[in-house]
Amino acid sequence: MLDPFAVGVTADGLLRAGAGIAGSTISGTNQRPKLTLIKLGSRDERRDAYTNFLMACLGLSHVLSVTTVGKEPGAENGPAEVTEELQRLVEASKHPSFVAECALAEMMMVATEPVLKAAHVVRDVLLNCLMVEAVKHITTSARQKSPEYQLARDAFAEACIAYIAVCRKDLWYIPRWWQLHRQLTRLAVWAWKKVTKRGILPAEIEKALSAGALQKAGAREKLGRRPNGHPRPSNMFSQ
Repeated sequence: MLDPFAVGVTADGLLRAGAGIAGSTISGTNQRPKLTLIKLGSRDERRDAYTNFLMACLGLSHVLSVTTVGKEPGAENGPAEVTEELQRLVEASKHPSFVAECALAEMMMVATEPVLKAAHVVRDVLLNCLMVEAVKHITTSARQKSPEYQLARDAFAEACIAYIAVCRKDLWYIPRWWQLHRQLTRLAVWAWKKVTKRGILPAEIEKALSAGALQKAGAREKLGRRPNGHPRPSNMFSQ
């Protein structure tokens, strides 16, 4: 035997569902959810991965700049305060560092080789230049930012700008001469990428590493290495 309360609830639910469908039909199609489908291997998929990686690196850079702000200019810290600030820096950078590594892992799945190399340059400059100088700023008990710290920030900014230029070129935001014949030259471009040497960096990265703050900070010698100078296991650069 059916429970009358259960039947009443079911009938009421059906009436409400029917009223909702009728209301949506009368009000139009504006309330229908819009589905966005991203094709695997498409420029939309690569753009999302490129943007996520850049945002993750910028987030970690912001954490480093915020956690190294001094309380009073000219003051010095004692050993206890230095230890406390180092612990605060480690705790504050744990999550941003994890997000950046996850974004880099996503890049390794979908990014093209020039963009992936540019991403490794940004990552190495962030860890080997900016983070190292942030730690030095705390351990030396300096309340004012040193010139080396500002130089590391400038180097990271230039690396990000060069990375964006490589991404724009890869995503065809910049007009290229072969775009009028994109379908006909796809095979030729693929063959050219196969014969290109792996050790050559993109032109935008080479130009950035050879001038400005990246050159002064010695970023080229720190590529593919950990902050302690040892080679990184996933090194893409020929030493």
